[in-house]
Amino acid sequence: MSTNRQKWLLRYAITPLLLLCPLIAHAKLNVVATLPDFGSLAREIGNDKIDLVVLGKPSHSHAISRVDNSSSGERTRLAC
Repeated sequence: MSTNRQKWLLRYAITPLLLLCPLIAHAKLNVVATLPDFGSLAREIGNDKIDLVVLGKPSHSHAISRVDNSSSGERTRLAC
């Protein structure tokens, strides 16, 4: 293939196709979030341009349990 033909192909055939690629590609981006909080953040940023899957379930109780150091060994529940 001659050098002039290669230049012609690059200039008039391949370059316009490469410039049109972003206009043609309009598929949604797949996003996976581990927690619902991250999922809502991704939804706010991505709007309708993403397909979102949230792996974790929302937790309604933010209670933490710990063992007291007292001699009775009672458990104490702390609410956050």
